[in-house]
Amino acid sequence: MTAPAPTADRILDIAEQLVQTRGYEAFSYADIADALSIRKASIHYHYPSKAELGMRLIERYEHDFAAALQRIEAETDDAFVRLQSY
Repeated sequence: MTAPAPTADRILDIAEQLVQTRGYEAFSYADIADALSIRKASIHYHYPSKAELGMRLIERYEHDFAAALQRIEAETDDAFVRLQSY
């Protein structure tokens, strides 16, 4: 599997912000295209459907969350400090 192109990452970044501020159903590819000054076709090239985009967001969030948990566990064995970090 190859690393996503920078445009694909930027699309995910904006989509994540929109999901967090508006909700999944309340944004469109037009919102992302406007934020990035690209055409909607560019978004469809990387993520053919909004469902595909949503799945990629979930996968990225899951990966980042797991990495954060591993980092916390590697930093200390103190349960209280870990709890504060969570």
